[in-house]
Amino acid sequence: MSKKKGGCFKWFLICIGGIFAIGIISTFFTINDAIDRTSEMELEPLMTQAEIEKEAQERRQRSYERDFTMQTEKKVKQLFKDPSSVKLKGVAFGNSDVTGDAIYGEVNGKNSFGAYTGFKKFVSTGKTTLFENQDSAFKSSWLALVQARITKETLSQLPQDNSEIEIVIDLKAIAGKSIAEVNSLLGQPQSSKTVKQGKKKVYKDEKIEIVFINGKADWITVNDFSGVKFSPGALKAFGLPYKSPSYATKTILKWESLEGYNSINLFGLEGGECDYLYIKAFTE
Repeated sequence: MSKKKGGCFKWFLICIGGIFAIGIISTFFTINDAIDRTSEMELEPLMTQAEIEKEAQERRQRSYERDFTMQTEKKVKQLFKDPSSVKLKGVAFGNSDVTGDAIYGEVNGKNSFGAYTGFKKFVSTGKTTLFENQDSAFKSSWLALVQARITKETLSQLPQDNSEIEIVIDLKAIAGKSIAEVNSLLGQPQSSKTVKQGKKKVYKDEKIEIVFINGKADWITVNDFSGVKFSPGALKAFGLPYKSPSYATKTILKWESLEGYNSINLFGLEGGECDYLYIKAFTE
């Protein structure tokens, strides 16, 4: 009987030892795995100071837009007879040269009989509120905010740099120059005709078209520069510095008063490359 008990005790000790050993091995691998993960985390690149500042600035801007929207919505509601019953929809924060900071959307309030009058569009800066079909300045303000939103959304999707681009044509060397000066730079034109605005001449196998107004190169069209990405950075192809456009869609980028030129319009293809550039240097 004592031998049997001794054998059981022996097996008990063996089992306990095995469990203990398994625990030690498991703990070892767990610690080792944690060390590996920690090493991987340490290898991950930290945010640069510029990235930290950019993120902080974006956070502050979002907070400002949220607070501005809430405060301005309250002011819009106060314009109705029953502010507590006013309904708003599609309200967004925006900023444009025409309005400055503003919110725009649709609002519906009750009349003197307690009935809703129907949703109508509005624009409000907090100080001034414009309603559709009531205020003459409403349309221009609404369109300016919508255009600004489209521009912002478009630019966020476009590449911002064309660092390896080569200059296709130096606009600064051509705009405002006489016919003789342009001919000395581009060679003799392939064709020439008189148009309403002045003399139109075509250079470089129809790649460059120039309308000379009052004897100076003014309206300039540059065709066929495939391979250049459609983005604000494409300005480098024309010897111009980078600047965010005043208007942007997926196929049009427009700059106003850039480097003293009246307007610069860049047109793109669906594939993401530039199609042609049209500049009105001095004359509308």
